Parts: sequence; structure tokens; C-alpha cells
Amino acid sequence: MTGGCARAAAPRLLRLVELEQLRDDLADRLRQNRRALDERTYLEEQNCCRIEQMLLEPEKHRWERVGNEDIGEPGCKHWHVRPRFGLLGMLLNWWRVRISSGCPLARGAAGGRVPAPK
Repeated sequence: MTGGCARAAAPRLLRLVELEQLRDDLADRLRQNRRALDERTYLEEQNCCRIEQMLLEPEKHRWERVGNEDIGEPGCKHWHVRPRFGLLGMLLNWWRVRISSGCPLARGAAGGRVPAPK
């Protein structure tokens, strides 16, 4: 079998031009990945600062919600600015930050708790 597939799969030495092209492609990919990571880190830091501001002045951040995924953390926890005492709190400008306790318990198909793995 001397088909194109067998020939392409065989090991070979790359020419200098091919090595340079490969190096340039890898350098571009690395640059793009670093830029994406920098942007993600910047957004996560901004969201951490936003949580601090929400805690300090909840009345200025009405109805805002920030989750763990927004700050690069695992889990289901979130911070949500809500009025204290419902409608009365909205009318009197009483706002607070509610912090969720995380993910709800895992439920099975019948709605019961899923047994812990052994």
C-alpha cells in the first residue's frame, strides 16, 4: 500500500522552513491564549470588586447578581442584592446582599436524596 494516507502517517524530518512556520504558529497560539487568560482574569477581578461594592452599598446595586463562575470559583454560590422585607424594603430603600449557600442537594428521579457513593 503506497497510498497518500500511509505516506502522511510515516515519521519524517521537517525542513527548516516548515519548522519556522510551526514555531510561528505555536507562538501565535500562545499569544492568543495569554490574551484570553488576561481578559478572563481582568473580568474576574472586576467581579470581585463588584461584590465588595455590593456589600458596602447594596442600595446602589439593586437587583445585581454575581455568581461563583463570574469570579472563577467552582460551585453554585451567588451574591444577589434584594430588598429587605420585600415591597416594604423597596419603598423604604432597605437593600441587602443575600448570599446563597451553594448548590442544592442532589435529587434522584423520584425526588429523594441520592445515596452517597461507597
